[in-house]
Amino acid sequence: MHYPFNEYRIVAVTDRRIVVLDAGRWTMKKARGMVDILPRATRLGPATGVWHLIEFPSGKVRVHRRFYKDMEAADMMIAPVINN
Repeated sequence: MHYPFNEYRIVAVTDRRIVVLDAGRWTMKKARGMVDILPRATRLGPATGVWHLIEFPSGKVRVHRRFYKDMEAADMMIAPVINN
């Protein structure tokens, strides 16, 4: 299924799962429905560049770099990276 570039998605990460919500075409403030449910072990990053592409079962989601810190925090909750 093809999704236009301007359909916003909200990715909600809990301690049990990752939920991808549809926010519509005009705003990313309010969820309108659920699109995907993923296991919590799913990694979202590492992110690079201005736009990071994540492939979910329902389609591709492009994430802007302003959300990279949120993605990194979600991935760190799975298994922290140990720096030597």
